[in-house]
Amino acid sequence: MRPTVIACALVASLVPMGARAVVLGNQRSQALAQRGLTFVTKGQLPEAREQFELAAKADPLASNPVGSLALLYYIVSDANNLDDKQRQAARKSAAEMARRALALDAQDPLAQEVARRLAGGGVRAKYAPAGNAMQLVVEGEQLFSKKEYAAALQKYKQAIAVDPGFADAWLFAGDCYFVQRQWEPAAEHFRKAAQIEPLHEQAWRYLADALQEQQKWPEMALALVGAIGAHPDQRSAWQRMEQFQANHGIPMISLNLKPGATGGIDAGTGQATVQIQAEATAGDADAGSIDGAFWMALAAGQVNAAAAVQRGDKTAFQADLEAWNAAFLVLDKMAGTRLERLRDPALRILRSLSFKGELEPALLLLQYKEAYRPALEAWKTAHPGGVGKFIDTWHLMP
Repeated sequence: MRPTVIACALVASLVPMGARAVVLGNQRSQALAQRGLTFVTKGQLPEAREQFELAAKADPLASNPVGSLALLYYIVSDANNLDDKQRQAARKSAAEMARRALALDAQDPLAQEVARRLAGGGVRAKYAPAGNAMQLVVEGEQLFSKKEYAAALQKYKQAIAVDPGFADAWLFAGDCYFVQRQWEPAAEHFRKAAQIEPLHEQAWRYLADALQEQQKWPEMALALVGAIGAHPDQRSAWQRMEQFQANHGIPMISLNLKPGATGGIDAGTGQATVQIQAEATAGDADAGSIDGAFWMALAAGQVNAAAAVQRGDKTAFQADLEAWNAAFLVLDKMAGTRLERLRDPALRILRSLSFKGELEPALLLLQYKEAYRPALEAWKTAHPGGVGKFIDTWHLMP
């Protein structure tokens, strides 16, 4: 493993500098955490851990030091020299730190991203910059961490000159402009990063931040749509969209779907498995409720879906969409179109969307898995502007 390269990609895209907002804590905590991040970019991980732990003690209410520890353990878990037991231990520590950070601040971006990736969320495809562009960016990040923005900007520009297709170099240069309140050049550089790499969620999100500072509301909305379309499982983009819509008098509804039962194929044994949450069938004791029956039907469909994917008969999304449609057919037989027999508001919303032919985008955007990536990209191609239209029509978020 080359910790410097991994840390550069993760830290630079997640750390709260400039457009990267987070509850940082008191001044001493911030200084210690910043020192720790500098150690991370240098690959000095034990030293980084010490600084983050000191930062957490300096301000026990700050989420940033704990989120930084989650990031550190996640980076460690990617080391090539770990055995499976060590890797699992590192990931368990990363998950625990992320949980603790989110308990302090539910919007901590470091903790959110670590939790997302641990849950199987997608990671941007690795890009191999030409020449010494990566080294120049690493040097720029070290200068940026010391608030030497002019010097850092020169490093990023040198990296761009070496490799104009290095999206992160454009992104980091834009952040130099952003922290100096130069909104237009910041937006230009963020937009260029997004154009180079359309699935670069951070580029879209930072572009939205720069446009917000200029009060360019329609352009900001489009940038947030770009961020969501790039990675629908990235909560920070949805949270920005929620705030944007609220500021314009349009509150969004969080779906907050909590599966009552799930089905699949055990990777080790190859046997069908169904996991049931205790509350999944408890609702059936309520007169007329059919939530439990729905979840069991969906779990059974997911078992068949997993088998179809294993055989290569269907893609992950095709199989899951069929499972949902089959489960809703079970509801039709039991309750017709009477949604009141569904007690879970999230299920009622999804059933209503299925009546309107909107179940496909609802699952792609509100229940996204990285296995859905080909289906999402195909849907976006077939429906230009579809992400924004779905949000503006239904005002829903995961």
